[in-house]
Amino acid sequence: MLDYQAGDINAFETLYRKHKGPLYRYFVRQLHDQQLAEDLYQDTWSKVMNAAAQYQVKAKFTTWLYKIAHNLLIDHVRVVKPLDNISPLADEQQMDSLEADNLNAPEPQLQQQQQLNMMKACIAHLPAVQKEAFLLNIEMGMTAAMISDIADVTLEATKSRIRYAYQSIKQCIALKLQETR
Repeated sequence: MLDYQAGDINAFETLYRKHKGPLYRYFVRQLHDQQLAEDLYQDTWSKVMNAAAQYQVKAKFTTWLYKIAHNLLIDHVRVVKPLDNISPLADEQQMDSLEADNLNAPEPQLQQQQQLNMMKACIAHLPAVQKEAFLLNIEMGMTAAMISDIADVTLEATKSRIRYAYQSIKQCIALKLQETR
């Protein structure tokens, strides 16, 4: 980011390539609306470009980037409606493709698909703050400290959100497995 701030356009392209997939998935998984995710995704990169001159190294670039994304998400939620009331995306499979180990055996692929759908459903039912902390931790590999900086909450609150998200998902999956038997 410092290279881009100094005027190196190629540095921005490198940042964009490195973070485009995870950032887009962050919005899709939070909102379950591809068009809105695309809009907020573009807004995030626009803000990165506009704020380049004021960028200061206080944390990792990723933390700063997701802080911008988080703030855009919060602004959207305040204007429109709570994240938990948004219906799941009908064709979310476009983002996630599964490959079975053996392409000739549909059973493993079907089982993987069912497990994926079960996990997505359980994640979708999490409260927004838990969902965000969980996805940033699992999908983006961020630490609790980084997530607490992004969400502007204490480290202990972030750890609790992640822990409760894991517990809720575990309970949800156990219930769904009981229902299928």
